[in-house]
Amino acid sequence: MIIASRHLRIIWLLSAGLALASCEAPPLTEAVLQNATYPSDSTDDGFVTLTDGRFEGPNQHLTVQLVDPISFGDLDGDGHADAVVTLATNTGGSGVFVKFVTVQNKRGRPGQIRGMALGDRVRVNDVRIDDGVIVLDITTHAEGDAMCCPTLEIEKRYAITGGALRELLPNENDASDGVPDTPSG
Repeated sequence: MIIASRHLRIIWLLSAGLALASCEAPPLTEAVLQNATYPSDSTDDGFVTLTDGRFEGPNQHLTVQLVDPISFGDLDGDGHADAVVTLATNTGGSGVFVKFVTVQNKRGRPGQIRGMALGDRVRVNDVRIDDGVIVLDITTHAEGDAMCCPTLEIEKRYAITGGALRELLPNENDASDGVPDTPSG
């Protein structure tokens, strides 16, 4: 009787442990991201909350919109898919100020949001997350380009290191230590 009780207790503990081990954070979804709060340099409190991917200020001069592309991948090494989104802000003039924002997955809710401005009317053609590194393929302004029409296609790479978002140098291969890799030999 005692042995059977002990076996049942061990089986229960093992099954509880397996259940906990299989619990993963729910994924961030596009719907969650379209209704999240993001940092903004254009509001008094420094934030905008999107509704269905859009924010309109009370005077209708300020609009912030979530635009394609959105990318999912692990940014912080916790094994859960985080996200990188692109926001376009118009403050009432002809400019459309583009930034990308990292969103860390905190049990299926947005957390630790960081952003980086890319410029006025910059086009984000592709964004992906490769081994914790954010890779952006963008079209920005070459010397002599009109503001409406950027033509310079470049790749930029960013990583979260030491709690901050920073651009990686061309010879840095990953975000692990923030120290540029040097060729061996």
